[in-house]
Amino acid sequence: MMGDVVITSKTSQYYPGEVVTFLNQDNRTITHRIIDTKETNNGTFLITKGDANQGKDRDEIQSKQILGKIILVVPKLGFVIAFTRTPPGFALLVIIPALIITFDEIKKIFRQKTKSKDHPITD
Repeated sequence: MMGDVVITSKTSQYYPGEVVTFLNQDNRTITHRIIDTKETNNGTFLITKGDANQGKDRDEIQSKQILGKIILVVPKLGFVIAFTRTPPGFALLVIIPALIITFDEIKKIFRQKTKSKDHPITD
């Protein structure tokens, strides 16, 4: 599904029913299911289709275009990753937590100093 992060594994052969990630004719990364194969004089071509799409993909692909078959899917993580690349996302997920940690550490330092003033070490 759109927005999912996928982990792939390269194999020597791919079969109908498997979901694969490949580079299309425009060099874009696509993740679709193999629905059929077609043998021609130019080799074997794979026919793919997105699970949410009505029809098959217009371009047939060859095995050399495949980056790998899907072995793990992390739903919607891609949206989080894309959000962190925006200024508000970076602030929310990186800067604000960093500030919270920094202020917490400063608080601990002041507490430690106050504690040592209340209980001075004498020889």
